[in-house]
Amino acid sequence: MRPSFLLLMVVLGAGSVRAQIASAPAAPVAANFLPDTLSRRLDDFYDQGLAWKARADLPLSLGAWHWWTAGPDGKLRYGTPAARGTFFFFLTADPMKTVPGNSVKSFGAHVELRVNDGDKFRGFFNTRVWSYDSYVWAYTDAGTFKAGQIGKRFGLDWDDSFWGGTAYFDGFKLNPDWGVSWEKHRPLDAKLTLDTFAQFFVHEDGVNGALVFSDPESIPGFSARNTGVLRLSLKHQTSAQLRFEAALSGQVGTITSKRFDLASQRLRSVALDAAVHYAFRRDLELKIFGEWLSSQGALSPYRYVSGGASERIVDTIAGVQLRHGPVQYRSELSTGRDYRPGGKQKITINGVTLAIAKNANLFIERVRWTVRPDYLRSDLIFEDGWEVVLNWRL
Repeated sequence: MRPSFLLLMVVLGAGSVRAQIASAPAAPVAANFLPDTLSRRLDDFYDQGLAWKARADLPLSLGAWHWWTAGPDGKLRYGTPAARGTFFFFLTADPMKTVPGNSVKSFGAHVELRVNDGDKFRGFFNTRVWSYDSYVWAYTDAGTFKAGQIGKRFGLDWDDSFWGGTAYFDGFKLNPDWGVSWEKHRPLDAKLTLDTFAQFFVHEDGVNGALVFSDPESIPGFSARNTGVLRLSLKHQTSAQLRFEAALSGQVGTITSKRFDLASQRLRSVALDAAVHYAFRRDLELKIFGEWLSSQGALSPYRYVSGGASERIVDTIAGVQLRHGPVQYRSELSTGRDYRPGGKQKITINGVTLAIAKNANLFIERVRWTVRPDYLRSDLIFEDGWEVVLNWRL
């Protein structure tokens, strides 16, 4: 493919990519709340609601992610012109049953439905209503078993931001598929634990946060099948103040193609991530983390980073977080590099998260995202502005 045509593809595609970026952030796990909050009264109301649902045996939760943006013009908008409406609403159900005196301690299901009231979350989604990470499970002496639509445990789960890093937009993060999973939490001694995740996915589910044409799920005639994932995570509580974490993840699978422009591929990926936590006191904690992720095999014939079928992708992230009571400050740098053909991208995020209550967080982030294929002399700006996000659940 000629460089002039690749340039045209990327430049023309930048507009459509920005439309996808308007709905690009991942919406991190809603349960990831800070330990201290700004409103004890709201906490009390939430606790009373949980107690009422327990008495009524009603394992349901309702919530939403509301997103405002401000670009270089400084005007605050609800969503963007290309992603109108609420980021998404969600409804979860978590029925379960305990089994005393049995090797199966408990079993149940987790079901989550999401819906947009405006534009679709991604252009390649078939509908504004979709399921996410929905499965049946059983907790046993041998570990936890799951089957259904399961989130892949490949690499660092998330960076606690709203926007997310390059690996998310490449389809490696918060990406559920159809398959089975085995998970085991194993204390090795009083300070050291090992978490193991072994997963096998028979087929993709068409749901993730990747940009259009960046991975198989976003491309007609391209699909990921028979993918195996293994993750080993060690955690060492060195002292009451200091904790280390390190993990190794591997992924292998097949990408089948019915397209004329790219043949079927063999996917091989590896990721290393680590984090250090230090608690100066109960309400003041520092976290330093990072990840290196490498993937072999062409994921797309038209990568947004390079304009072509890049044979290798390397994504990294490095960040620091400081939690002071109900406020978490963060700064991070995420990079991506495509090879053969080549290109690079960079995302910087600086911001804070305010824990309004146990069931409500406010994210304020300054995001800048640039992309440059190797044949361009200047960066394409995919995002340069402020993100204000309110997450709540009941």
